[in-house]
Amino acid sequence: MEIAIYLDEMRSLLRESLETLPEREQTVVNLKYFQKKTSEQIAGQMGITAGNARTILTRALKKLAKIINDNHINWGW
Repeated sequence: MEIAIYLDEMRSLLRESLETLPEREQTVVNLKYFQKKTSEQIAGQMGITAGNARTILTRALKKLAKIINDNHINWGW
């Protein structure tokens, strides 16, 4: 039961953190990790280059990591 609660807390934090990102970064993260799109597919859908899609994704992931670290979240890993 503790694991289920822990996972719910992690999902909640990630959802809240994602909502703080600019819309473009949210879209790229969503397409990559929730819709399982490649950088090329993301680029085609958003009208950007694949390199730009990867850059936006990297920027978004760094921001998410900072939010988590700033909140002193210990994932236990």
